[in-house]
Amino acid sequence: MVSSSVVLGMLMHETNRLYRALNESHQELMASSQRDGLTGVFNRSYLDAELDKLIAIADGRRRPFSVLLIDVDHFKSYNDTCGHLAGDEALKQVAHTLSIATNKYGGFAARFGGEEFVVVLPGHSSKAAMSVAEDIRERVASLPSTSQCSAPITVSIGHAAWTSIFDKSPKGILGAADAGLYRAKASGRNRVIDIEADMSGISEKYMPPAQTH
Repeated sequence: MVSSSVVLGMLMHETNRLYRALNESHQELMASSQRDGLTGVFNRSYLDAELDKLIAIADGRRRPFSVLLIDVDHFKSYNDTCGHLAGDEALKQVAHTLSIATNKYGGFAARFGGEEFVVVLPGHSSKAAMSVAEDIRERVASLPSTSQCSAPITVSIGHAAWTSIFDKSPKGILGAADAGLYRAKASGRNRVIDIEADMSGISEKYMPPAQTH
């Protein structure tokens, strides 16, 4: 009986160990499936799922909520000039910069597709989100040249606040941020545009000095 108890105890211990290892592996697999393989930030699937949840929370609690849509300027030309490996490195640098910003200010960053990223900022008013966006723009513009390419990296950013749009859905807020991004690119790139302010004719206050490169 003693021998049987010892064997049973060993089996139970081993079963618990295997269960913990399996659970840890499952958690790691779930985490990796939410991340973009190249840049390490969250992927589009995670972004879509979280936007639904966060917008519902913002709606229920009447809390501010902002989204930044970020595009790496002249990325095709960067790839053509420096090569795709350098382009991949540039995307990693931008993603790392976004991760630093979200660690500092809250929210999360996700790769939207290609050279576009989204930063989601729950609880951030337009003013607070624009401050985050400008910090991101400056950080990216200050990135050192990579070993593969000396060409500068800059980003254009469109901002939209959930409280200032009519279509209060993931598609609506992303579409509004995309409109701001389009205006930022059309205005010379390497700048931040708040779509609501731009439509009110006061977006100049968010524009940095004209670039010389």
